[in-house]
Amino acid sequence: MVLTDYQFHAARRGRCRTLEATSWRSSGVAGGKQGLSFSDRADIAVGILAGKSDRQIGVDLGRDHTTIWRERRWNSTKTRGYRPVSAACSAGR
Repeated sequence: MVLTDYQFHAARRGRCRTLEATSWRSSGVAGGKQGLSFSDRADIAVGILAGKSDRQIGVDLGRDHTTIWRERRWNSTKTRGYRPVSAACSAGR
């Protein structure tokens, strides 16, 4: 997992306590669905920067493309784009 400078400094400042590489959910959720880990979110950010589609990112992560689409939709802003650190912090609440 490669962290950007922003992610690294945000983690060092203690802005987010959910930056572990494993999923923040220790057990499966109803229906067998598993939440995205910070590592997954970082891989999504790298895929977006590489210009990959949601389908390509989904294949790389072994997830459905709608999961990637929803993640991007819920955790992106018009000016700053996808924010994996704030997404992981929000997911941990």
